[in-house]
Formats: sequence, C-alpha cells, structure tokens
Amino acid sequence: MNQIYFATNRNMLTETPGSFGARFNPDKPTYFRVGKANVPKAGKTGYRVDPASVQVFAQDPGQNGKDMVLGSHKAFTDIRATLAKKDNARDIILYIHGFATGFNESLERASQLCDAYLSPANMGGRNLSSKKTGPRKPLVFCFSWPSDGTSFGNGISNNHKPPKWAYFSDRDDAKSSGVAMARSLSKLFTFLDKLDPGELCNQRIHLVAHSMGAYALRHALQALKSELGGGRLLRILENVFLMAADEDADALNHEYKLKPLIELARQVHVYHAHNDTVLAVSDWTKSNPDRLGENGPIKLSDTINRVISIDCADVAFTRLRDAHHQYYRLSPKVINDVRAVLRGERHDRIKGRAVVEQGRSYRIKKEK
Repeated sequence: MNQIYFATNRNMLTETPGSFGARFNPDKPTYFRVGKANVPKAGKTGYRVDPASVQVFAQDPGQNGKDMVLGSHKAFTDIRATLAKKDNARDIILYIHGFATGFNESLERASQLCDAYLSPANMGGRNLSSKKTGPRKPLVFCFSWPSDGTSFGNGISNNHKPPKWAYFSDRDDAKSSGVAMARSLSKLFTFLDKLDPGELCNQRIHLVAHSMGAYALRHALQALKSELGGGRLLRILENVFLMAADEDADALNHEYKLKPLIELARQVHVYHAHNDTVLAVSDWTKSNPDRLGENGPIKLSDTINRVISIDCADVAFTRLRDAHHQYYRLSPKVINDVRAVLRGERHDRIKGRAVVEQGRSYRIKKEK
C-alpha cells in the first residue's frame, strides 16, 4: 500500500467526494489544497486510488479565529511524522505530471514511481543500503495541475475539444498553475528548513517532471524567483529528473525558462528520446520549437556541468499506445538508470550506459 501526498489547484468535485476535476479551483488558480490518499496496486502493473482514503487537510481556524493552522502545515506535519517513524529513512520525490492526466491518474502514476524509484536508506547522502535495510520506497508528493485527463480532449473535461485545442488548453493551464505550484513548493521547503536536523534524518529531496510538467515547472520557478525579487534560489533538491520534457530545447540556457533549476538542485538529469512521437507531434503540429525531451539540451556545452543528458531512444518503447513517451515509469532499463543515480553512482560507471561525452552525455544501451 502506497500513501501519496498531493497538492492540487483543481476544482473539487462535490458530486464525487475526495476527487477533483479538470478545471481550476473556482476561487482562484493560485489556490491549492493539500491531502493524501492510499493508492494500492491493482493487478500486475496497474494502480488505483482508493476513493475512501482520500483526505484533504482542511484549514483549522483555531480558537476564536486565532492561531489559524493552514491545511498545508497540517499535511507537512503529517509527512514529518511519517518520515520520523523508526527505521523509516526515506527520500522525498516531488512529482509533476504531464499532459492529459486526470487527478486520479496523477496519483496512480505517483504510486508507480514510489515502487519504481527505490533509493538507498541514507543519511546525509551516504549510501547506507545493506541486506538488512535494503533500498527504500521514497515518499512521493504529487502536484496535480488541471490537465484535461485525455489526449483526445473529450474525457473528464466537458468541453469536447478536438485534440489540438485540448493540447493548448493544457499548456495554458500548466502555465497558469505555476504560481500555485510555487506556493506549495515554497511552503514545503520552508517547513522542512525549520525542522531540527535530526527530525528528518537528512533525507534528500528529488523532483521528477514529466512531459508538459516541465513547462509548468518553468513557470513555478519564475514565480519563485519573482517572490525573491530575482534573488538566488536555495539549493534544496538533490536531483531533478526532466523526463520526456515538452519544453524548449534551450530551456536550460535561459533564466526566464528552466535555468534557475541549476540553482535549486545539485544535479539536473535530462532524459530524452528522438523517437518520442508525442513530442514530435508537439513540434510539428503545435508550432513548438525543438523539444528538450527529443534530443536533450540544444547547447549542452553552454550549460553548467551539473546538467547531464541521457539518451533513452534505444529503450523508450514500452507499449504501442505510449508512443515512446512513458519510458520514465515503464522501461526497466530507464528505471534501473534512475535508481543508480539515486544511489549516487558515478555517471560513467552506471551499468547499461554508453558514453557520448564524458561527464556530460550518455546513452542507455538496448539489451542484446
């Protein structure tokens, strides 16, 4: 049983308790709710949200309207209690989903990453895995922005839009979700920063952004920078994984795009595949320039050496309908590569990689 924490600026569905729709919070796109849900396995490879387990942390007004406790603070306190349990040293993964992903599906994919992206039991980044402790499931915190939930634009949204407009609607929604995402991340980072060093046993925080989630992340970063008056972001994240990013190929070269990630994280890993059909369609039919998730950073040499490029084209196929776009959660070779990164292995010593450019660029080899 995986327990997934979430923040979402989606509209709550009153007719379906514990679920959210494909539109914004009716009060404002920048408003978000925080909660948790149990997402167990369903069958061999699937996951299903247990609707009865979905809990939204309500705001507590306190006595006589004083000493108000925000729902986010209550959620983060719950996270701290979970991580503080004896022998429970686990990393935290922040997950941002992509295009055409409904609320339940976003939590189900987060649960899948919980099982797939095992990391060592660690303290201060040191690998403490052993036969006794073994690798640990991370605690996954998902930000679920109001994607339409279908690549055909006529699923859980009631707009019955053709695919092209469904894509543009999601892109606009991803952009508009940036402030809410930034607020939720800022609150989480502030909460964790105030904890005593022993309270979290120095668990590391990683971030995974898939597909259009990278575009939403861009706008969250810009909101964070704006909040700081353009100041430098604190390095809070250990690793950022940009998976099949539906972002501009030069995004990591520009301050107004994704370059601030380099301030926020120790390392940024760009997983890409030139045969990603979804991104090819984004490029050809949606008037987008070359995508970061197709061939990686367009000028890798112009980025800091903590940006690593990983070519997944040889191992990107999972199922025909996935269009070489879901390898980050379904390809065993890619999952094993991510696990090696989480273990802190040297890039040039990760099994299954071929060197393209020493220290900067690698290719995951196809099994013979």
